[in-house]
Amino acid sequence: MLNDKEQNKYDVIKKVIDGTMTRKEASIKLNLSLKQIDRLKLVYKNKGKEGFIHGNRGKSNPNRKDDELIQTLIDLYLEKHYYFNFQHFYEDHVLGKYDISYDVMLKRFTEDDVISPLAHKKTIKLYKDKMNEVIKEKEINDNEEKIEIFKSRI
Repeated sequence: MLNDKEQNKYDVIKKVIDGTMTRKEASIKLNLSLKQIDRLKLVYKNKGKEGFIHGNRGKSNPNRKDDELIQTLIDLYLEKHYYFNFQHFYEDHVLGKYDISYDVMLKRFTEDDVISPLAHKKTIKLYKDKMNEVIKEKEINDNEEKIEIFKSRI
């Protein structure tokens, strides 16, 4: 249930509570102040092992953009505005209409193998190598659309 770092903290604080380790030794081992060691002792006494689990575990990032929004933008770009570079597409068709930054859009486009017509040679080569590998392996589950896009973009 606890990851390695949390388990280590738990074990050290347990030794402090049991008296086999001093607060000073624990602070050195965990690289924390004595005040933090005291706080962790309170967590141990009040909540037990569950108190050492990080509070954000299992929660999704509230800033993450929805996959449907990304797919909508990709479809819009590939169907109507494929001749635009990403910056021009973002400024003309995305900015102000959709709640997404340019950096996020660019990252998600490149993750989904969408390339700009003004892409550098290195990017195009990496894209071609990746798509040729997919075609050779014939993993045509989700990649049928990507293969069609690859062939049409060439």
